[in-house]
Amino acid sequence: MSEARPFDEAEDASPCVAAARERAQDSGRALMLVFGANWCPDARAFAGFLEEPAITEGPGRRLETVLVDVGRHDRHQQLVAAFGLDVPLEGVPAVLVLDAGGRPIDADNLYRWRTARSADPGAVAAWLETILPPTSGDAS
Repeated sequence: MSEARPFDEAEDASPCVAAARERAQDSGRALMLVFGANWCPDARAFAGFLEEPAITEGPGRRLETVLVDVGRHDRHQQLVAAFGLDVPLEGVPAVLVLDAGGRPIDADNLYRWRTARSADPGAVAAWLETILPPTSGDAS
């Protein structure tokens, strides 16, 4: 796994989240918010998994995804609170998936991927397949 820095430390994530939310609603896809930071190897690992074929060629096609940098739990706290999550987060990555209507899916597992370094893209893909509703274009 490379030492990529997938969480944009300079970007205001609010407009990105709003645009992704609108795209998700218009397309019937789910919205996945990954709250994390570049200092966290598990958050970087999880973000890296999202670029793997197990995700991009599978459940990722049914998702709008936004990586939200939380810094040292001092950035984008308004977004954390706006989605009904406790501020500050208990850890990162915190992965929140919402259906196209904005309702949380699998919210009880917000911190499921806090040890993402010990997982793999296939495990993330399998989890997403179990929680994501089909979109209107899915044959299943």
